[in-house]
Amino acid sequence: MLENDALTSLPVGTVSFMLTDIEASTSLWESYPVQMGAAVGRHDALIERLVAEHDGTVVRPRGEGDSRFAVFANASDAVAAGCAIQVAFARERWAIPEPLRIRIALHTGESERRHGDYYGTAVNRCARLRAVAHGGQMLLSGTTADIVREGLADPVGLRYLGVHRLKDLTRPEAVYQITHPALAFDFPPLRSQDAPQHNLPSHLTRFVGREPELSAVKRLIGQSRLLTLLGTGGALKRALPMLSECFVVIYGDSYMPVDYPAIVKAFVLSGQPALMTILENKGRWDTSNVCFEAGEIRRYDKKQSTSEMRHIDYGVAVLNAAVFATYSNDTPFDLADVYSHLVSKKQIAAYEVKERFYEIGSRDGLAELDSLLRRKPSAILS
Repeated sequence: MLENDALTSLPVGTVSFMLTDIEASTSLWESYPVQMGAAVGRHDALIERLVAEHDGTVVRPRGEGDSRFAVFANASDAVAAGCAIQVAFARERWAIPEPLRIRIALHTGESERRHGDYYGTAVNRCARLRAVAHGGQMLLSGTTADIVREGLADPVGLRYLGVHRLKDLTRPEAVYQITHPALAFDFPPLRSQDAPQHNLPSHLTRFVGREPELSAVKRLIGQSRLLTLLGTGGALKRALPMLSECFVVIYGDSYMPVDYPAIVKAFVLSGQPALMTILENKGRWDTSNVCFEAGEIRRYDKKQSTSEMRHIDYGVAVLNAAVFATYSNDTPFDLADVYSHLVSKKQIAAYEVKERFYEIGSRDGLAELDSLLRRKPSAILS
């Protein structure tokens, strides 16, 4: 328990909470019963020192003996401390033969301070967020991410991991991962509740139209072990006879309040056969998939995000029909394949937008869009 002086210095009101624990600590104690004592002692010393260096306070162990609970008056200090702890743990030479990996979760909210400890739903949410993390990973709630994202300095970044349901909590949580060159970037899927992450209703009616295609699908499924359906690229390829030589492609699952005439003008002036709109999202709202430097798209990959990707394909593009000339009507391909090829050939211009997009296919996206339109009716596209 904290001494009286430390007790009176604990922050009150809206507080950023940090919860940590050691991954697979029980098996580590079983495997290395002697060395683990020294390893955990070093674990405690590192966390306590780095929390204090970033103006935080370690309240007390939380749950098992290898977990730690710290509080910060400022969310940015909590993120800096958590990042410093993970980097220190990654570089430490431990007393046991294998690395000691900890899970860290940060959440910001109001909580009740009582007898040198904190209670309430904010603490519970932080604990549930820690439970879905992996060793070496640092997770932020959407609330904490919103507070710190504008102040993050290189090389620290945010990676959006989607909206997840946490055990025993009614409201799903938008989860972000802190990224740093000294830390692992890819981890297994989060250990969250297995539930649909959208608010779309169940289908009440059959698919409308495309009867010949549906009949063909049913017939082919009975004849083949593998059936591939053409994606957005294939759909556009087949629609070319109905389109102009140049046309605009807009993702249908997002609301994008941008200047469309300006985008078309930029395409014309670029002299390129394609133009992609991009937004510097730093992992916000969805995973970054574009490396954009010196006014040029250097890399685009929707399947494998990397630390240098700080932009995202915004969802509005202008294309010349000629970019589809090398694709067969019978060859399955996605629009992302077209974009990746154009980037590799340096045949696609970039138009950087500043207004974020709003995913209308998710509960959170709809809520954010509703808030925007209530605050700013002028954002309604005419």
